[in-house]
Amino acid sequence: MGSPIRSEIWAAVCAGRPKLAAFFAWQDAVVDHAGGEGIYGEIFNAVAESMAFVSDDIFRIVDEALKYIPTSCRVYKAVSDTIKWYKEGVSYVDMRAKLLEKHGSHPLHFTDAPQNIAIGLIGFLYGSDFGDGMLKVANYGYDADCTVATYAALYGIMYGTAGIPAKWSDPIGDLILLSKEVRGFRCPANLDELTDRTIRMYNILLQEDEDKYVITDEDFADYEVQQYTLPEGELRDEAVWITLKYDGSPVITTDGSRRMSFRVRNNTYARWNMRFSITCPDNFIATGGGYASLEHGEEAVYEATVSAGADFRRSQADFVLNVDRLNEEGIWKRYYIPFVLVRTSHWVIDGEHTDVDGNVITFAANGTGKHVAETVLYSAERRPSRFNIATTEKMKLFVDGRQVLDGGVNPTLRNSYSTLNFPDQETEFLLEAGEHSLRVELDGDAGKEQVFSFVFTAKKCTTPEGGRPLVAYEFLENVVG
Repeated sequence: MGSPIRSEIWAAVCAGRPKLAAFFAWQDAVVDHAGGEGIYGEIFNAVAESMAFVSDDIFRIVDEALKYIPTSCRVYKAVSDTIKWYKEGVSYVDMRAKLLEKHGSHPLHFTDAPQNIAIGLIGFLYGSDFGDGMLKVANYGYDADCTVATYAALYGIMYGTAGIPAKWSDPIGDLILLSKEVRGFRCPANLDELTDRTIRMYNILLQEDEDKYVITDEDFADYEVQQYTLPEGELRDEAVWITLKYDGSPVITTDGSRRMSFRVRNNTYARWNMRFSITCPDNFIATGGGYASLEHGEEAVYEATVSAGADFRRSQADFVLNVDRLNEEGIWKRYYIPFVLVRTSHWVIDGEHTDVDGNVITFAANGTGKHVAETVLYSAERRPSRFNIATTEKMKLFVDGRQVLDGGVNPTLRNSYSTLNFPDQETEFLLEAGEHSLRVELDGDAGKEQVFSFVFTAKKCTTPEGGRPLVAYEFLENVVG
């Protein structure tokens, strides 16, 4: 629910413009949600809240919001069933049981989006007024701080401040206070200042054509698999817009290459003469780029290719796209757009050596239902490490020949980068420095393909200046060859 709870701002700056609200919600969600239900949840909420500026019909609002997410995703199914069951006369108490039985997740996954997006609508279906709706949403439990916040935001958009009794609003007040850890920008002092900023941005966006901002099927990741994808590099300066787009995924193999393109737009009223180049780390070569001369409003697209050497062994490589604005004396100003390429991981899958793009491995049906995947990981030091293997089949994980996981059948394929995984699909222990062999065994339906996704991380502690030690996880290196 980390991204669905951020939906309100996109609705406010795109009031009554659901296409634009959906697009911004999608761009926001993919920054820190690796494909799937959290992304669909933020899009659904943003469209619903955008529609609430022009309608107070909750059923019309829900119908419109559902148009912007895949019918196959769990958020769509949970919301659709909730509305259907309500119209069939299911009671408030029975609705919770039905919703969790069909669409609820493991108890540890109380933040899972599908159940919570549906719960946020309960106050509109069964509540007699604002306060009663708040309590009915909260009493369903799960990620209640998010569900009641979304309910209250949607209600406030529909009915304004007059619809929220003083006993609810007065204790909150209108000051905006941030935690001391949040810094680096000028925060609005109160709700009036935030509202003024929001209206200014709304007026700017009124000049944008909604139809230019469309989320395609290719933009959506497979909803059943948490795919690790990286955002495209982008710079949105008042003077120039620069967007880098990978040709496919941001993944490269050792001795391989990756093509990409970058689009440049001149927003000034002066001619811009520009030069493009890519700064590479060791063992990489970039070709392409060149020069451009653009008048006001003109755009150009340029292509480049990055090639990796045989010594590329780390899990990722960092690059910089340099865009130089030129004058007669040389470089007037340089813009830097960092981007990343991730190395494929190397596995032996049912006896075949394979480079894996991403963190998902699929086995073709082989008539036995038994499959094996093996790889080697490297840890630079002795430290606690976490291993997640997500699958719907019976699974065993061995590290250096020792069995560390014995997973049973689970209802969904879910791999979280936090600790919210099925307990029998996650383990953490002290991993010695050096190389370690990994072996994954699956045992499932002999007549269908089988899938598992994996995340292998090691604990890393840092202490910011004047702060408490922070614990984070970084990816373990996969050894090539």
